[in-house]
Amino acid sequence: MIGEDNERALIYGESYVSKAVGSLGSSLRAKVPVYLEGNIVGVVSVGFLADNIQSISRNYNHQLWLVLVLITGFAILGAVIIAAYIKKVLFGMEPEEISHLLFQKETILQSTHEGIVALNPNGMITMMNSAAQRLLFDKQLASDYYIGKMIQEVSPIVHLSELLTDVNGLSDKEMVIGKNIVFVNTVPIYFEQTFMGTVSTFRNKTEIELLTKELTRVKLYADALRAQTHEFSNKLYMILGSLQLGKKEEVIDYIQKESNLQKNWIRVLIGKVSDPLVSGILLGKLNQANESGIELTIHPDSVLKNNVSEKKGEALLTGIGNLIDNAMDAVKMKPTSNRKISIFFTDIGDEIIFEIEDSGVGIHIDLVRKIFEQGYSSKAGMNRGFGLALTKRQIAEVGGALYLEESELGGACFVISIPKDM
Repeated sequence: MIGEDNERALIYGESYVSKAVGSLGSSLRAKVPVYLEGNIVGVVSVGFLADNIQSISRNYNHQLWLVLVLITGFAILGAVIIAAYIKKVLFGMEPEEISHLLFQKETILQSTHEGIVALNPNGMITMMNSAAQRLLFDKQLASDYYIGKMIQEVSPIVHLSELLTDVNGLSDKEMVIGKNIVFVNTVPIYFEQTFMGTVSTFRNKTEIELLTKELTRVKLYADALRAQTHEFSNKLYMILGSLQLGKKEEVIDYIQKESNLQKNWIRVLIGKVSDPLVSGILLGKLNQANESGIELTIHPDSVLKNNVSEKKGEALLTGIGNLIDNAMDAVKMKPTSNRKISIFFTDIGDEIIFEIEDSGVGIHIDLVRKIFEQGYSSKAGMNRGFGLALTKRQIAEVGGALYLEESELGGACFVISIPKDM
């Protein structure tokens, strides 16, 4: 064979394709060695002239181009269809716009003061912002701690899973999470009538509570002034009528008696209570009780000489106001002669003690624990059951306690215990 390209097959046993010039001209040759009993005994060579290969290529060239054009056309058509579908799914946004929108959304979610938690249809967490993490866990956590997990696995709060997976949604559901009272709102997500999950928001009630406290104080003062104004108006009419009837001596005695009563209340409170806010709320409640025909008395041995910190003072005022209001509600259904409330307070020991007892119907032993639960109330009406729960929580936050004892007047006796400032 002309071309001298057989050595690799005959000597080394290789199978290969080579290009060489043979007796018929330039050609492509495929070489394969022939073995007999393990020894190379020859070579098989198949060759195609280069001119023939080019002629075959030229014959199939137009068919090849036609196939390539068809493939390119289908590829372009498919790309256009896919691009149109993706744009439709992405609401016509470009990749840059999507990345900016994603960054903006993440920034908004993490910077908002409301806690936000998103769940999929199975109840697994898909998103939780930093505010929700601080609310539920008191700290920020890595996303792998909660993403893809059921809400009840990461949060020990009872019934939270039911609230966050409610397919009907919730609006301003009030509940206690840790040390905070929050409003929970849950909105179901539907896409093309398919349930995709829920998004829940948590609004901390702390700021509302602060405003409520201030409004409560104003209301206490307003109630006290209203009671005094109403009572004073009635007394003026009574004095006017007596004067018209010529009973001057009786009028003088009555004025002296009323003056002595007010002076006695003020003298007792000034002498026994050093905190002006506590004195103010007690004086207001005395006037309110007097107007309502309720006998409210302060035990003669009561004394409160120690001032407390601002936070403890707020808890104490909230407790006193709520408990006296509850006591007034409890005795209003009693006969006028048996509407009695007694208050005793002392700071002789290591704690400030306030006892508020009434002559109402009392509280059944089976309800002793329930009355401090949020949402439970023995009174009729909506939006009740938060006063005692809030009072107990605020007092507990300053290291105090609120508990129930038997009353010597036949009703309930609530006791507030707050440690004194050291």
